[in-house]
Amino acid sequence: LYKWTVTERFGYQKHSEHDVIIGYEQYTAKYHQLKAKYAQRWVEGWTEQTDPKKFVYEDIAIASWLLCLWEQNTDAQDNNQPTFVDLGCGNGFLVYLLTSEGYTGYGIDQCARKIWTQYDCQVDLRAQTLEPFNFVTDADWVIGNHADELAPWVPIIAAKSTSPSAKFVVIPCCPHDLSGKKMPLKASAGQSKYHIYVKYICDLSEQCGFLTEREYLRIPSTKNVAILGRARTLGDHRDSIAKLCESGQSGFVARIPDSVKNKLSMEKAKQRAHKPALSAD
Repeated sequence: LYKWTVTERFGYQKHSEHDVIIGYEQYTAKYHQLKAKYAQRWVEGWTEQTDPKKFVYEDIAIASWLLCLWEQNTDAQDNNQPTFVDLGCGNGFLVYLLTSEGYTGYGIDQCARKIWTQYDCQVDLRAQTLEPFNFVTDADWVIGNHADELAPWVPIIAAKSTSPSAKFVVIPCCPHDLSGKKMPLKASAGQSKYHIYVKYICDLSEQCGFLTEREYLRIPSTKNVAILGRARTLGDHRDSIAKLCESGQSGFVARIPDSVKNKLSMEKAKQRAHKPALSAD
């Protein structure tokens, strides 16, 4: 009762609002449908070292939200479904889900994962190091789901897409700037480092000419803000986009793949093991 009276007196407002873009009932219906269809099989058959319960259920939740969004934005008389590209797709499970539900797209990551071989052949997953300032896609939707150093590039890549109505959604995680370096953010009163980073990506989105929306997703992660760009502001933003690309390109360093890091660590360990011990004399 005391807590209620205090919050009422000082006009407390929730910092996060769910179900603003996609209604709760619509989302939960889709989530339970996909969960029943995919969860048990992939939790039991997961070949990665990561926790299957976290990644399987989280990606099912994100796929559910995206499918509701796309159904909402597709004219009932229009049979043309949107295409997509998932940047930094990791285990590729989100690409698998979206493809299995009838959408055409592909995922890109630096390294192939073991689990990739378990997906159906029509699931398009590509292992390549991506230079975001040179990357151009014709996809209708550019996705960045916890894409690390690619996250701030997602609205820029969407703005440069050859698809005239390209849109984007990015769910940021670790804070990186356009150079790929981690940002030394400092939390301020009432604002976490994560929300400062969310604002940074929203600012980039607006520089690219998008009307930016936010949604707090119902996923098992504290990094749960979806930044959405599906409408454009008036005006020519090509100069602004070019300047962002130029500033990012000048200092961009691609991340070393984990497989390469592990190989280098093993080689160093072997060198230390074969190094002769110093004589006590």
